[in-house]
Amino acid sequence: MMSSENIRSPDIAVFISGRGSNLLKLLEKEKDGTLKGRIRYVYSDKKIAPGLEHAAAFGKECGAFPFNTAGRDSLLAILGREHISLVVLAGFMRVLPADFIKAFKGVIVNIHPALLPSFPGLDAQKQAFEHGVKISGATVHIVDDTLDGGPIILQHACSIEGCASAEEVSARILKIEHELYAKALNLILNVSWKVEGRRFIYED
Repeated sequence: MMSSENIRSPDIAVFISGRGSNLLKLLEKEKDGTLKGRIRYVYSDKKIAPGLEHAAAFGKECGAFPFNTAGRDSLLAILGREHISLVVLAGFMRVLPADFIKAFKGVIVNIHPALLPSFPGLDAQKQAFEHGVKISGATVHIVDDTLDGGPIILQHACSIEGCASAEEVSARILKIEHELYAKALNLILNVSWKVEGRRFIYED
């Protein structure tokens, strides 16, 4: 059973693929004490990623190499060396293979720019805009072997009525993501929780 017993330490690795806006907010919140965890390592599957610059500016160890078989083996070795207890996906645009998920079962989390189970997959904000929904938001969930289908940790909704484009939807939701992710990580790292069926249950 997935539970808080899977979390052995407050040590975090963050995986990115691009700009790293959520990473930057997490770094800032770690620095000011809002995030009750330690970001020990930042990995990008792309050598050129603004998020790596954010990590370096905060003095974090970084790595950038392909997410192929050899790269994943290297990454697993680094995560073991750094005693990583929680893997945080922040704009990481790769599908994690089953063996990787199995190695970190219950301790990989992702943030998705929609109220899951609505609009999973890529371009969730565009999906919501084109569908004409009035309410969207963000979801933090545990990663399993389904597409954006793991147990939901936290969600927050916002109105997207009046948005004139998918880009406006994205900007509105991103503000929510920046606050929601740290709250969810604090739950994962610092309170007692368990997963029953699909339900993430934690003690207040």
